[in-house]
Amino acid sequence: MLKTVSDELQQEKAKELKEEFAEAVRERSEPLYPIDAHSVIKTFNNQIDMLVQNKAMQYQEPFFTEPVPQNIAEQKKPVIPEKSPQKNTTGPTISQPKPSVTTQPSSSGKITQSTIVVQQPSVDIATQKIQKETAEKAKNEALRKIKEQQELLAKKMQVTALQKAAEKKTESEKGIITSLKEKIFGKTETPEQRTVAELRKEQDQLIEQMVQHKFDRTAKDLIKTAYHIFQETLVGFDRPEFWDIDRNMPNKKWMKTIIEALKVLLKYDIMNLDTISTILKETLQTTSKMTIKSYTDIMNEINAQLQNYIQQKEKEKIERKKQAEREMKQQQQELIEQGERERQRIVVEELQKQEELHKQEQEKNNTIKQFTSLELEWERLLWKITQDKSASNASNRKFTEQALKITKNMVKLLPQMPIKNKKDIIEKHIQEFTKALIAQQKNNDEHINVHHYIEIFNIKIHTL
Repeated sequence: MLKTVSDELQQEKAKELKEEFAEAVRERSEPLYPIDAHSVIKTFNNQIDMLVQNKAMQYQEPFFTEPVPQNIAEQKKPVIPEKSPQKNTTGPTISQPKPSVTTQPSSSGKITQSTIVVQQPSVDIATQKIQKETAEKAKNEALRKIKEQQELLAKKMQVTALQKAAEKKTESEKGIITSLKEKIFGKTETPEQRTVAELRKEQDQLIEQMVQHKFDRTAKDLIKTAYHIFQETLVGFDRPEFWDIDRNMPNKKWMKTIIEALKVLLKYDIMNLDTISTILKETLQTTSKMTIKSYTDIMNEINAQLQNYIQQKEKEKIERKKQAEREMKQQQQELIEQGERERQRIVVEELQKQEELHKQEQEKNNTIKQFTSLELEWERLLWKITQDKSASNASNRKFTEQALKITKNMVKLLPQMPIKNKKDIIEKHIQEFTKALIAQQKNNDEHINVHHYIEIFNIKIHTL
């Protein structure tokens, strides 16, 4: 083998391979499809020279699975989905600190404006930059691994397809198929050393590795089923159920089955268009029944449908992103409006509070003015009672009524007055009213009984 022999033996082995390949191409009875034999031999020789120059190529064994029926929907058994971490489907949530309001009174003492102070969280720019770089590196590494797995899977599928074809072909045709396998991986073993069943068993392990920690149970089963259908349908393109004998090419049923399975594999990044194209090309070239036109038509049709599928998925992805952005903006706007409403509410409450305090202050001042006015009216009444030298029962009765009225009005204002006490006011008025009537009696030439009115005042004032 090229990997284990000396340079001289490598050159000798390469020469033998070139000769065998050239002989196989010239001696085949029917073409795979019209080709330039000289060009094919030259390409193969160049590949052999590259292999010799580079010593050997890294080789990994293919994995494949047992065949499964064609219909994905029919073959997918009901399963219990594994619990996977919940994702935020409604988009990211935004929290906003509640505004605090400080009032600034104007020179007139009234509240004219309110200022909102919103505490914003501090941003560590250096930490943000490191996190962004780390996330970008992780993303690139994940994409690199996915691409490597896709390429490895494609190579293994090509080898399996060629191996299965080799098991059906004549000895002369096996020589060509073997050469194609060597072109992919290098001459590492003969097709007969590994069976399709063995390759498929290992293939299952690779698929399991690719989906193990990325998807829930339902998605895993869907991927595996799609892959099995694609693999089995691909290598069985010339089976009676898939072969159009009139056109000598795979029929529409084969193409539809292949495309539906590939859509699933594309959706979950198990394969890409480049690897798919390579697998189809290498597999379809193993038959000698198809013309180049049939081969080209099939490849173009599959590529076109898969391109349309990818474009549609991209449009859906862009639309989902736009929808998420719209929801984000709407959420931000709602938070802004909510903050504005909160600010307005606080401003209004503060204004109402200040207005209420102002109103209470005004009422207090009015009460003091009224009480002061009543005190002055009481002093004038006492002076009039004392100075009335022509007093009579009628005038004293009127004085008594006026004294009770003034006292009553003053008592009503006491709850709104600071310090003032009802009991003190009543006792003071009794003393002052009694003193005024007695002084009146002394100043009056005629004898007037004032004690009757003093008694009436004393009795009625305690009913206030």
